Amino acid sequence: MKITKITEFKDNKYLTSNQKSIVFYEPKQIYLPFVDNDEQYNSLVKLNDYVKIGQKVLISENSKIYLHSSISGYVTDLNKKMWTSSGKLISCIEIENDYKNESVIETEINPLTRQYIINKIQECGIVGMGGAGFPTYKKYLNNNLDILIVNCCECEPFITCDYRIIIEKTKKLIDGIKYVLKAINSSKAYIAIKEDKNELINILYEYEDENIKIFIVKDKYPVGYERYLVEKITRKKYGKLPSEVNCVVNNPSTILAIHDAIKSNIPLIHRLVTFTGYCLKNPINVHCKIGTPVNEVINNICGIKHKYLKKHLIAGGVMTGKSIPSDDLIVTKSLNSVIVNPFLKNMKNIKVCIGCGKCSEICPMKLTPTEIQKEYSNKNVDSLLALKAILCIQCGLCSYVCPSRIELTYFTGKAREFIRKVKK
Repeated sequence: MKITKITEFKDNKYLTSNQKSIVFYEPKQIYLPFVDNDEQYNSLVKLNDYVKIGQKVLISENSKIYLHSSISGYVTDLNKKMWTSSGKLISCIEIENDYKNESVIETEINPLTRQYIINKIQECGIVGMGGAGFPTYKKYLNNNLDILIVNCCECEPFITCDYRIIIEKTKKLIDGIKYVLKAINSSKAYIAIKEDKNELINILYEYEDENIKIFIVKDKYPVGYERYLVEKITRKKYGKLPSEVNCVVNNPSTILAIHDAIKSNIPLIHRLVTFTGYCLKNPINVHCKIGTPVNEVINNICGIKHKYLKKHLIAGGVMTGKSIPSDDLIVTKSLNSVIVNPFLKNMKNIKVCIGCGKCSEICPMKLTPTEIQKEYSNKNVDSLLALKAILCIQCGLCSYVCPSRIELTYFTGKAREFIRKVKK
């Protein structure tokens, strides 16, 4: 995998990296979606039911993981449409906050066996919180895992929630790593972090021992990609999953959620989200309850600069996230960032491909995005396989460098999905 340094790439992390995160735990309502990433959920409650903090509200059909209520109150709607980080308008269960904070969460005292930890991670609804949303417990079912990689690279511009977690929750993060090592029956963990993060490196070195090692990577994009880290650390290549080389990868937010589940029996009902962008008066990382409407956080904490009447809202990173046409976006388990930037008037001035080849030159997987776009339009699965479109990592670099501003990342992503559907 090729990693390219982009000198003009502005990461804009300075907007939030040096500010201590704050808490917003009092939304008027929360919204829990019936579809989250690739998981379809069924309701466990009815209209007008009273629910408490930590109560199971939805269960997924396939993975049997739960969405829990993050507030106490009454179910007031079973089909409220809200935007999620998937970039789609999804039907949600609406729960109105009564601000009584009644809870069903009780502490447990159990032997920390491998099976107990895996079961608790499933029961507490923990998924990958870096954006993928894959059920975490499934990663740990493999009996041959011997390496944990904690991905602290956070190479997307603007986003700093993992950065703040490492600074503010270091001890919990390290304890969470030890729980995961127990779950995978291993003693080897590598914390991967970029070379420019001197403050974090110094903090983490204090916790380094024979089982937990710091692994420094270069300050380039996209070094945080899973395949790159696995191959760099293990010196082995794999086909589809890191488990093929006896490895599992988690990010700090997921590790922190595991700590809370094992230590305090708290399900995944809150997370840290980076609220940032040039339109915000007060960009900052905010601890939000799952299901919180983004516009409540912006209105109560961040504020909009008046000169920006038109704004562009992105769920996730500017390179890999989704553009959202409304601020009726909700905090889901996999939403790590909300970026609010000025609306660009000339966004529609799209040209045709000029054949410059910049997209192929910069692609870390050495693909030809323009050819993939053409063959996807023709729905030619054999050609897409020959072009290795399945290897696209959705890093966004091809769209970023395209002088014609063609959304190549969108088309390569669609091509990858098309191959997977056809080859099922």
